[in-house]
Amino acid sequence: MKRRIIILTNPGKLGDENYCEGVYKDKENYISFFKAPYGGYWSDSEIKYKDKPTKSWVNNEIRLLMQDEIEFSIIIFCGHGWYSSISESNILDLNGIEEYDSIDLRKDANKRIIIHDSCRKVHDLYINESIQKLFSVKGISLSEMQRLNPDECKEYYNTTILQCPKQIICSYSCDLNETAGDDPPIGGFYSSSLIKSCDKAKVQKQPKN
Repeated sequence: MKRRIIILTNPGKLGDENYCEGVYKDKENYISFFKAPYGGYWSDSEIKYKDKPTKSWVNNEIRLLMQDEIEFSIIIFCGHGWYSSISESNILDLNGIEEYDSIDLRKDANKRIIIHDSCRKVHDLYINESIQKLFSVKGISLSEMQRLNPDECKEYYNTTILQCPKQIICSYSCDLNETAGDDPPIGGFYSSSLIKSCDKAKVQKQPKN
């Protein structure tokens, strides 16, 4: 199965009061999670990361998802943003100069998860059940993670994705008119909580054929 992850970050300007250094920790946490067996065993070639990307770079990567016939994609943005009442969507601050309408991240989607961790006010976090299922391993406890066969996990992960209908799943770090919290040692409150929740998620064990 052809798949790809795109991770975008923009902590803001160093020295500013709202500088979010934790987005870099988020990037490290996401990549570590996805490259682990229980995260889908993604390879380096399947993951693209860009800090403070230009709008043209993002548009090109979205275009390549269709051109390269990517069957499953995950797009993650960690950084500053705001909500537009006109377009009724999140507007992402890509680099301090250019902004990006998050609706455009949905273009030509096959099966896609979009995670918006825009800088907003801290609130009670809710993790979408669908995301937990996609990011979790069926029938495996945390103590067994170290003994997982990466290639078998990847095969199971891909098989599960192929069985899913075509859809777009969008998650947001907070509600309208709220801002997300950030802690440099652990990353953004939402992203770090999302990964932690996925690590701990347990679902019923499926019998082997």
